[in-house]
Amino acid sequence: MPHTVCQWLAYITVVCAGVLVSWGLQALFMRVLLEPVKTVKQARERVKKLQDQLEDKTSEPSTWQFGHLGTGLQAWVGTIEIIIYASSVVFGHPEFIAVWFATKYVAAYKTWAEEPVGRTFYNRSLFGSGLNLLIGFFTGRAALWAISLVGPVLPLH
Repeated sequence: MPHTVCQWLAYITVVCAGVLVSWGLQALFMRVLLEPVKTVKQARERVKKLQDQLEDKTSEPSTWQFGHLGTGLQAWVGTIEIIIYASSVVFGHPEFIAVWFATKYVAAYKTWAEEPVGRTFYNRSLFGSGLNLLIGFFTGRAALWAISLVGPVLPLH
């Protein structure tokens, strides 16, 4: 836990580095490899093929709008997650990570579970959060290491 100005600076620097790593990985995975419109189209094609096999006919796809794929806040939520996860590790309260996951996913699961495309985005979101969890944990450990280099780490009590 940081106590001196130098330790706080070390903590803030490492957390900022973790956020930058998260942004880079988010750009790679969420905008390139798991690009939303392409992901939805692929999921809809799989569902349509299954429906056609079950109904043994060709059906017209429903008119589904891509407007609700995201709020544009995903990068900000990812940034907050990195800070929360790293801080939970540094300040010795990793149980808060479970509280964050519960708050984030219990409310959204019912909405996203209603249609196959929604489940695709639910899984995509879980992937992003899992990635941020790993980055946040290692950022927190790196911050503890950096803090210990700057000066003695005092106990939490």
